[in-house]
Amino acid sequence: MPILIISGDEDPVGELGKGVIKISKMYEKNFEDVSTRLFINGRHAFLDEDEAAINCICNWLDERIKRWFNKYKKDILKKLEYLFYLIRKFYFTIK
Repeated sequence: MPILIISGDEDPVGELGKGVIKISKMYEKNFEDVSTRLFINGRHAFLDEDEAAINCICNWLDERIKRWFNKYKKDILKKLEYLFYLIRKFYFTIK
């Protein structure tokens, strides 16, 4: 399961980045895809203040979705072909 941990380096909840790094290292022991990003001068509500943070999340998600699709593309296409087969069969049955 991919995990993205983001925080501001001035967020007291994340212990000014120290707690974020600590939890990230804990997750890395059990998960193979852990990404951590600390935003400079970011405080607790930095998502409201920093468009780069939103772009970071969107880019991370986009990359993971592409990886997932490429990994399962053959299975997905087979299932779609079967779905279209069923739709055609149903369509011509009721016609």
